[in-house]
Amino acid sequence: MPASSTMPFSWTISPYRGCSHACVYCFARKSHTYLDFDPGLDFDSQVVVKVNAVEVLRVELAKPSWGRHHVALGTNTDPYQRAEGRY
Repeated sequence: MPASSTMPFSWTISPYRGCSHACVYCFARKSHTYLDFDPGLDFDSQVVVKVNAVEVLRVELAKPSWGRHHVALGTNTDPYQRAEGRY
């Protein structure tokens, strides 16, 4: 998180890019353009699953520099999506 953030956490993890809930008003739709996807057409149909999220998190949390800070889950999209049953 940026230093100027007023959120009560410094770290976030979002296991998905895109969201199957298809909320048309979602602020995260625009972030789908970073992957060359259309934020309108692809956001809810092209959900990218970060299949290595658990491994990456374990490595980060095992570092001596880890300060035992809070980690917010799913700040960009819902962390509990239909894909959860498959992955």
